[in-house]
Amino acid sequence: MNARVASSMNPYLQWIKEKSNSPTEHQFQSELAEYQASYYAGGTSRFLPMPTGVQAMGSDADSHYRQEQAYFLAVERGRFEDRENMVLGQGINRLTSNVLQNGFVHDSQAPDEDLADDLNAGWLDYANDPKQVDHEGERNLDKIADLGFRNMIVDGDISHLILENGSLQTMEAHYMRSPWSTLRAGRQETNVIIHGVELKNGHRVAYHYTPESLNSLSASRYQTRRIETFNEGGIRQVLHVYNPRRFTQRRGVTTIAPIVFPAKYHDDLQFAALVNAKRQSFIATIHEFDLASEDDGSNDISQNGSQPYIPGVTSREYETGSPGTKVKGLPGEKIKPWTTNVPSHSHFQHADLLMTIMSINLDLPMIVFFLDASKGNFNTFRGVMQQSQQRFRILQRDFINQFHTPAYLHYVWRRINVEPAMRNAYYRRHGNALLAHTFTPHGWEYIQPLTDATADDMRLTRNLTSHRRRCQERGYNWWDLAKEITEDRALLTEFAMKQATRLNQMFPTMEVNWREIAFGQSRTGTQVSLQGEVPDAQPDTTTEKD
Repeated sequence: MNARVASSMNPYLQWIKEKSNSPTEHQFQSELAEYQASYYAGGTSRFLPMPTGVQAMGSDADSHYRQEQAYFLAVERGRFEDRENMVLGQGINRLTSNVLQNGFVHDSQAPDEDLADDLNAGWLDYANDPKQVDHEGERNLDKIADLGFRNMIVDGDISHLILENGSLQTMEAHYMRSPWSTLRAGRQETNVIIHGVELKNGHRVAYHYTPESLNSLSASRYQTRRIETFNEGGIRQVLHVYNPRRFTQRRGVTTIAPIVFPAKYHDDLQFAALVNAKRQSFIATIHEFDLASEDDGSNDISQNGSQPYIPGVTSREYETGSPGTKVKGLPGEKIKPWTTNVPSHSHFQHADLLMTIMSINLDLPMIVFFLDASKGNFNTFRGVMQQSQQRFRILQRDFINQFHTPAYLHYVWRRINVEPAMRNAYYRRHGNALLAHTFTPHGWEYIQPLTDATADDMRLTRNLTSHRRRCQERGYNWWDLAKEITEDRALLTEFAMKQATRLNQMFPTMEVNWREIAFGQSRTGTQVSLQGEVPDAQPDTTTEKD
């Protein structure tokens, strides 16, 4: 039996043995090299079986979730883990906070400065007014973005419909479904619908949604409404937010899909540790009696309301209990508590492994996931944050392209359609240049403020970057910042000169200079900047503790 199993488990060794008896050594070496040149992934065995749901000659991305029931079950599993898992939901919260932070700063790039200021002010008013931007009138744009991004991570995708009045109606993932019949009057038979996404020649031409009062047991399950991807003016009116991994992927897949088992096992592990800890503290006092003792009938502590214990007739069962319970043994009976290490010596290592798997699938470093930097030093924290921010920037860029940009373009087009001045500016003067804009994500705070600020200042003074680029890195608008800086400095200078003039008139011999009033005796960064001087770089003598 063992020999047969060993032979079946080692076909490669058996093949080598057979070929080693070949008359020509050269032929053996050639065939061996050819065998070793093959990819292990290109073959199948009991240890490397064929993956389910794929074609050996190639499968498109949508085939992996082709079954509607399986797809939406994965969505509900992601929601369940987000809702019930003791740590996973907090990790999703931190990912959302790091990517979106305080929202994105909008700046119109319209050629006309007055038009740009008007569009900036109008967009800010629209985005901050829940009555304008939210179909339900409850949330501003930043809150919609916050919940939308979180839903995209948990569910896999989410969509927002832009209504005629400009408000956004959010449709969660389970509302986007294919109709009962994929063929309707007026549509070509070449159209394909994949879980609510209608395709024609590879383009998304429409989306299908069930009613919001969805009931899987009623006929409304098969009633869908078809929403064109673009309106009559060619402006996108369905904002589909998802994070694809392949070009041919039409729906998003929950980020929790690869970590369903680790998340479940982590909860089970913690639950078992808590139960063991409670069990260990269950018995507080034990009374023992020797064989000469007599049963006084007081040894019944039945917790389930059963009859008193009679030796040889009834049995004692303890279904419930609590810390501090007293147990009296029978004559001659010794009761020894069962003790165990709670938690076991491998508990923390295994829990860390499971949470590590969860954190890397959320694009979060463990330090952020745990909010605990005790396992590394300052340089470790700085390094992992810089690496994480690379991924955060990609998520920010994709979210802006899928949500903020089409929402802003729809806002501008609505104004072009209803405002003569804006329509004239578009059709007669600027054209598509009127639509130019940027959304700048907020940067992250300095990890080491003095060192990081000094590095930024040196980059500027050595012409390694510009004020615009530096501000963009930090999530600021340079035009607004420059305006505020010059206005503040002018105001400070004006007040200081007035006070200096007043003091010189009162005390002619003092000869007060306005710079002394504005900046005092110390040479601040503002004073240095005004005088056009660059401070000498001083070596950093600070030490960082682990």
